[in-house]
Amino acid sequence: MRVGLAAGFGVFAAFLVAWPHRATASSSSGLEISVGTFTLRVTYVDVVQYGDQADRAIQDPRRVLFTVASFVQANAAALARIDATVWAEIGRVRDEAPTQLTVSYDVAATGDHVLLRDGPARKDVEQDIVSTLCAAFPAGCAVKPGPVLELYACPGTSRCEGLVQFGALPSPQMKERLTLLAPTAGRTRRIRVERRQMTRYFRDLK
Repeated sequence: MRVGLAAGFGVFAAFLVAWPHRATASSSSGLEISVGTFTLRVTYVDVVQYGDQADRAIQDPRRVLFTVASFVQANAAALARIDATVWAEIGRVRDEAPTQLTVSYDVAATGDHVLLRDGPARKDVEQDIVSTLCAAFPAGCAVKPGPVLELYACPGTSRCEGLVQFGALPSPQMKERLTLLAPTAGRTRRIRVERRQMTRYFRDLK
């Protein structure tokens, strides 16, 4: 699906609500993680009121961020070989409608767009996202994540594999650059984090 730029903020905001796919402009917030040729973005539209508070699953780093980061870290070697950019986005078609979860991806080599899921979001958004990914990319879902996530400090402005961006996308709002894979150059510190400890390193989004 190729969509042109809508004129005017009101039209643009309505466009984001009606079409969650590719809602990655300045009004989108969430997370982005890349390993190798695989990128995963999970976003919500911060100009939309989610009556069912489905956006809290993404805003709270103990939920989607921990689940997705643990999944990517456990399966990083296999995912890094998948040539795809995946978007998982929640949006609303109308104020009274349930929150929709759309999961789709672009094949980087060809530009082809593949829709994996488009329907009402389940209560457990994080597991819904992971289940959809595992169905689409079974080779990248062989390892079950453990209860502890390992984070590494990415020094300076270095390019680090598995860098976690959490906040307004595409601009990261992180005080410290943290990655899921140990940097190959220089010394770095490793941080072991359980789900309940995520707010020490990632603040809630608004």
